[in-house]
Amino acid sequence: VSARPLPVGMLADGTRLLSCPSGRTGAVTVPEGVTELTHGSFFHCDAVTDVYLPDSVININPQAFKRNKSEYGITLHCKPGSYAREAAERMGIDYAD
Repeated sequence: VSARPLPVGMLADGTRLLSCPSGRTGAVTVPEGVTELTHGSFFHCDAVTDVYLPDSVININPQAFKRNKSEYGITLHCKPGSYAREAAERMGIDYAD
């Protein structure tokens, strides 16, 4: 089974999301098959407000969503009990189902 292609501008190294394209606004859906969000994955995406994460995500770098030193300014949409939900709770990032 081949992985779904990433949205235009998203850069990945295998299953690691390296960068969301700058200039994106609103919601972004990370495709199924991506397992890791790396340091700065969403650094250039200040206008992204919501990120939908698949169950395949099993590693999120604490700096993946950092916008500045004090806040994330983003909501992660992920299933209860998923790694992404646990990571959001641990890092103090807003989340929803």
